[in-house]
Amino acid sequence: MKLGTKINLILIGVVAVTLTIGFWVIVGIEAGNIENQVVGDTNTVTKLVQEDASRVLAQTQAKTGITPDETAYLKKIVDDAFLFGKTDPKAAYGFFHDIIIFDKNLSVLVNSGDTKENFSNDDPIYVKIRQDVLSGAKANAEYERLNDGNDNSDVLVYVSPLIIHDSKGDRIVGVIETHAMKNAYQDRVNALRARMLGVGVVFTAVLVIALAIILERQVVGPIRRYSLVAQKVAAGDLKQQVEHTSNDEIGKFGEVFNLMVKNLRELDQMKSDFVSVAAHQLRTPLSGLNWVIKLFIGGDLGPTTEYQKKMLDRAYEAEQKMITLVNDLLNVSRIENGKFGYKFEKNDLALLLKTLVSNVDLAAKEHNIEVKLEHKGEPFPEFVFDSEKLLMALQNITDNALKYTLPGGSVTITTEKAGDYAEIKISDTGVGIPKAEIPKLFSKFFRASNVIHLQTDGSGLGLFISKNIIIQHGGQVWVESEEGKGTTITVEVPTKESLLPKQQEEEGTAWKTQVSQSGEATWKV
Repeated sequence: MKLGTKINLILIGVVAVTLTIGFWVIVGIEAGNIENQVVGDTNTVTKLVQEDASRVLAQTQAKTGITPDETAYLKKIVDDAFLFGKTDPKAAYGFFHDIIIFDKNLSVLVNSGDTKENFSNDDPIYVKIRQDVLSGAKANAEYERLNDGNDNSDVLVYVSPLIIHDSKGDRIVGVIETHAMKNAYQDRVNALRARMLGVGVVFTAVLVIALAIILERQVVGPIRRYSLVAQKVAAGDLKQQVEHTSNDEIGKFGEVFNLMVKNLRELDQMKSDFVSVAAHQLRTPLSGLNWVIKLFIGGDLGPTTEYQKKMLDRAYEAEQKMITLVNDLLNVSRIENGKFGYKFEKNDLALLLKTLVSNVDLAAKEHNIEVKLEHKGEPFPEFVFDSEKLLMALQNITDNALKYTLPGGSVTITTEKAGDYAEIKISDTGVGIPKAEIPKLFSKFFRASNVIHLQTDGSGLGLFISKNIIIQHGGQVWVESEEGKGTTITVEVPTKESLLPKQQEEEGTAWKTQVSQSGEATWKV
């Protein structure tokens, strides 16, 4: 997962958790306030009804009963308290269900709701609560019950005593029940939650986007650019440098990184200069030594014994290896300094491959290794490439295949057209390459750990030179290898002139790897 994605996910998580906790605390507080408001308003209205109803009932205690006019007056008191003169119950407080006044026998005197409902068949539990308040066993009571209507919503019931004050003292002469719809304030709480959720989502999105933009510009973006530059430097392009525009830690890191690359560039240049000078200085005496040894071997300087001739042959072989090493060092130096030089013109790939097989035939026979040349499909027409350089690249690869294939094995060179590219596969039945070491295969001076004991000599420069030649042809090279079973190196070069690089420069190349299901490692450059 990318760094920016990780930071954004962490940021979203932290902001979301923080805002969720904060918003739910606010919602909890506001929900409590709304509920307290409902309870407070209910109590206020109940007290108003109590006061007015007490005055009416105090005047009728001397009578045998309540007259219809007085009942109507009580009804008006309840209605006024309930509706405040409005005809739509929802236009009043918005949370009352109804208000009921019971007399001392718990018969309904007034009901703001269904006037026919007398609660005579009410649940004994609720009747007991009214009796406790009527008897004074409880100062008041509250409970929840299911609405008898069709909506099956919960009703909050508040039971208060109806007290009259006269010459006989304070007496409880009835009960007032106020029914409030629980969902009245729950709807308001839910609406508050919905609003807070919407605000939270918008606020979180804006905050996260703003912080993500800041992080992208100040942290993730620079790190990404530094990483790309570091990859190019790791691939060998020491001309790279990072651009830093800030004075913070990331900017300081850019300065240190540039200084490090500069030092590496200077060291690399010193090394290249040393290699170039050393190779040039070695080349002249080696050429002279080669000339003298050949004179001795040819008998031009007098007769030699068989033992002397054998020693001279060994000296000549060692001297040839030294010349090859010097030439490789010079080629690497020219590649790194962009002075390798290419001559692109139309050439015949089939003729080049025949030359390649001819060049390696003697060494193959000496080691009892069969070299096969195969072509699939139609013959290649002539196309533009540097025959000398491409032959050098393919011969380096083939020489490696021969070196690390045991006697009795084989090396197969297969060619095939792949779209606008010529594909050349060089496969051997050799010792293979350890999977962990494949990414280093085209590096300078690299030799696999499992082949050093097979061939003690070798510069480790041949494949580095081959890779650069192939890249300068606009092609690519990749490796498929399994230790103990062999190696296949595939080379692709374009057959269309338009695919050739316009500028022949030595540039670092990114590496890409993939592993097949069989466990064989593949590496492309």
